[in-house]
Amino acid sequence: MQDMKPEDLASDNYLDSSLKYYDGSERHVLYTELETEFPDGCLIVSRDE
Repeated sequence: MQDMKPEDLASDNYLDSSLKYYDGSERHVLYTELETEFPDGCLIVSRDE
């Protein structure tokens, strides 16, 4: 996966962080406090019982 870019967000008011995976790789992510709706059929939800 590629790092996120400010153009990917719905707002210019964002925070950034790095996610470190178990294999040692890292990914740069950006996030906002805005809730963004997903188009129908695009949200994947999984369960674990």
